[in-house]
Amino acid sequence: MRLNKKGSMELGVNAIVILIIALAILGLGIAFVTNLFRGGTDKLGSIIANTELPIHGDAINPIVFEKEELDIKQGKNVKLKVSVYNDGFAGTPPNNVALSIEGCKDAVGDYADIFLLSAPEQDINPGSDAGYLAIITADDQGNDITGTYTCTIKATADTGTTSKQIIINVVI
Repeated sequence: MRLNKKGSMELGVNAIVILIIALAILGLGIAFVTNLFRGGTDKLGSIIANTELPIHGDAINPIVFEKEELDIKQGKNVKLKVSVYNDGFAGTPPNNVALSIEGCKDAVGDYADIFLLSAPEQDINPGSDAGYLAIITADDQGNDITGTYTCTIKATADTGTTSKQIIINVVI
C-alpha cells in the first residue's frame, strides 16, 4: 500500500505563502506607524534637547526665540524654536510648562485672534532651561489677514507665568 504524501507538501507550500504574506503585512504596518509618529511633530511641535537648541534662556531673558520676527504665509504655519528658563516662576517639577500665544494686535492697535500655537507641555527644573519646537499657524478663516502683528508668547505653569513679545508678519 502506497501513501500519497502530496497533501503534506501542499500544506508546507501554503504555510510558506501565508508566512510571506504575514511578514509583508507586518512590514507595511511598521512603516505606517513610523510615518504616523514622524508626521506628528509637524503638527504638534516637539520638545528639543538642550544640546540641539541654538539659543538658551537665562535669568535675565527667561524666554528666548530663535528669531525675534517671523514671516508667515496667510493660512500656513511656521516653526519657531523657543527656550524657556525657569527662574522660579514654575516651581519644581511636575510643573507642566505650556506655551501659548495671545494678545496679538495689528498695526492700528486692534486685537486679532488669528494665531494658534502648538507645542507640548514639559517639566522644567528651577535654574535650567528647556527647548520647544512650536508651530505657529496664521488662521485666516477665509479673510485677508496680511500685515504686521505684535503678539505675546507666554510660558505658563501651575504657579506662574513669564512672557515675551514677538513680531509676526503675515504675507500672501
